[in-house]
Amino acid sequence: QSQRELYRDVMLETYGHLLFLGLVTKPDLVLFLELKKEFWEWKRKETVATHPGRW
Repeated sequence: QSQRELYRDVMLETYGHLLFLGLVTKPDLVLFLELKKEFWEWKRKETVATHPGRW
């Protein structure tokens, strides 16, 4: 879980820089974060389903 948090923090920092430079808009950032959250949740469910005894 700490690796996931580190990844999220790095992505937030990167998007903060892009926002500052005007290369993305705030709604793009919100959409990106929402999609990433859904991806992590989906990936976690897939991993647990594939390897039920390991988690």
